[in-house]
Amino acid sequence: MVAFAAACASAPAPPPPLVLAPAPPPPALRSEIEVALASALLRLEDRREFIGTDDGSSATLDSTIVESARAPQPFLRARSARATGRIGTAPGRAIVRELLADSDSSVAAAAAFAAGELADTAATELLVSRLDHSSAAENPSVAIEAAEALGKFGGIPARAALAQFLLTADTSDARLGAVVGSALIGLWRAGETGVAPFGRWLSSPDPEIRWRAVYGLTRRSRPESVELVIDRIADPHPLVRSFAVRGLTFPLISSAGGSPALVLPRLIALLSDSSYSVRIETIRVLGSYRTADAVQAVLQVANGDALHEKVAAIEALGQMGSAASVAVPTLSQIVAGSGSVYVREVAVPALQLIDSATAATTRPTLMRDPSWRIRAAVANSLEPLQVAAIPMLEILARDEDPRVAAAALEAAIGALGLNTMPMIRPLLFESLQSDDLYVRAAALKGFSWLADPTAFPLLLDAYDRAEEDENNDAALAAVDAIAELGIDAAMQPERAFFARFRRSEDYLVRQRVAARFGEEALEAWGAVTPAQSTFDVPFEEITRAWSASPDPTSVRPRFAIETEAGVIGVELFGEAAAVTSANFRRLARQGFFDGQEWPRVVPNFVVQGGDPRGDTSGGPGYTIRDEINRHRFASGTLGMALSGPDTGGSQFFITLSPQPHLDGGYTVFGRVLSGFEVLHSILPGQRIISVREITTAF
Repeated sequence: MVAFAAACASAPAPPPPLVLAPAPPPPALRSEIEVALASALLRLEDRREFIGTDDGSSATLDSTIVESARAPQPFLRARSARATGRIGTAPGRAIVRELLADSDSSVAAAAAFAAGELADTAATELLVSRLDHSSAAENPSVAIEAAEALGKFGGIPARAALAQFLLTADTSDARLGAVVGSALIGLWRAGETGVAPFGRWLSSPDPEIRWRAVYGLTRRSRPESVELVIDRIADPHPLVRSFAVRGLTFPLISSAGGSPALVLPRLIALLSDSSYSVRIETIRVLGSYRTADAVQAVLQVANGDALHEKVAAIEALGQMGSAASVAVPTLSQIVAGSGSVYVREVAVPALQLIDSATAATTRPTLMRDPSWRIRAAVANSLEPLQVAAIPMLEILARDEDPRVAAAALEAAIGALGLNTMPMIRPLLFESLQSDDLYVRAAALKGFSWLADPTAFPLLLDAYDRAEEDENNDAALAAVDAIAELGIDAAMQPERAFFARFRRSEDYLVRQRVAARFGEEALEAWGAVTPAQSTFDVPFEEITRAWSASPDPTSVRPRFAIETEAGVIGVELFGEAAAVTSANFRRLARQGFFDGQEWPRVVPNFVVQGGDPRGDTSGGPGYTIRDEINRHRFASGTLGMALSGPDTGGSQFFITLSPQPHLDGGYTVFGRVLSGFEVLHSILPGQRIISVREITTAF
């Protein structure tokens, strides 16, 4: 892991000139047959494709997968296991179990990962055998994936196996370090309630093991767990201290029978910790302590100059609610001032949570603020006011900036219950005519709640219009709204839907239609798969470029992300996430990212970019499939931002610290090689100047 950098670094030196990467791919070192089969597997992964009956009820694996699984080359057998896991069909479980016994560790590791993706509990015994001490020491890569897979399964046998390994593994055997780390995370994920398997590793000399042990303990509301975690806030490694602090919230300590009053002074002392990550996490945790001492400590940070810590402190004060009334003058000054929009944006909802009366006096001015971010923040802050917020939200829903209008509609829908939803019926009808697809999508969410049969013709028209949108948000929302009309069995809106519309070319729309309309959808439109990509993916080209070499890490593409704060150097995992990496390269070469804002920054969590709209809702006009792989979210990991499975496009995020809860849910497609200090200093609204492929070393 990379050590955390200071939150606010001094201005970086001008970056050296960067050289564009040459177009020709490296020479292919694998046979043409291998490349062809690997390319075919990649295509099947992307399409989620099988061979089977027309309705998909008895799908079987494509012959390419079977042929590759029986190939003499380990490379192809491993690729077959990966493809089977990503496609995710039950018939693939048998072949994955077969590959779990493979003598080649790269194949067995890929199969273990695939077993976890397929939730194949029948493979439990095989996976447990890979956690035997001698087996784990000899083939740690296989044991790592076995532990991860067992964690995904959960259940008594998986938990028992993981706990047994952690309780008996030789603490002095360095070969087991990474396996122990995976087993600790796996046991947390599996739901084990015992403390001993985690506590045993708190004294490990390896901080990577210690923070994972702490991570598991902080998710157990037991007195003995809390006591162990408290001891770790004095750990010599900042990463361990940071994770320990996360588990010392007031509710967790109280539920475990501990004494928050005894812990609070030690937490306050950590506000002066040398580590930025520890300070950030301490501020957040203090937000759960609604005492005068906690409020004063956090308020002092809010009055400071370190922007990321200032923002965390303001959010923590909001979390404290009325207990933080002493902070009202400070927050009022911030929201009314001309300082950082980033700071003002979080101060708006915080002031509302602490003192709604004072917030009300600032609102008329803020609703006319030049920054759309501030006006959107006002809209979001109004939702808790419920019905009383509607007149103001109606004004904001007609804002000239569609990002504000969409936020206001979302807040208005959230503010109302089922019985009061008719209050905004005229606004929903009006918003359906918007030129902005996200405003229409928000309005359609309201119609899902409203379930108004008289709106049916307009909902059909809304779907018709949405089919021409660059993104599918409005189309998906229209399907949901139409489906809700089917509560009245006599109406049968799906019949009119299928009579009017042909099979969508969008995999996600077909998936949503099948989920909402059931068997009727399969009869009218056919099976959901294949998931045809909405842009031309050069499967063979990217396979040849990034997987043809026996050492694919040697041909990983590298990029310089030049920002207003400095340059971040990254490399992409083309061999593990080929389509995602190719998509990023394609967008970079088009200049898609140039000039975009970073729409979201959460200190010590993620920095998010790639949104041309700037409010985390935009995209490139198409979606790409998930490529879940064996890489984990460590500090400086690149992942694809999603709004659900297979909804990737252009938005990506970079983790600022390890995030185990993201593993397996988002595609990892790269890592940061340089510029960590820049990464930690980025603020929302700052711009990406350019993203360029390079050949120079970082």
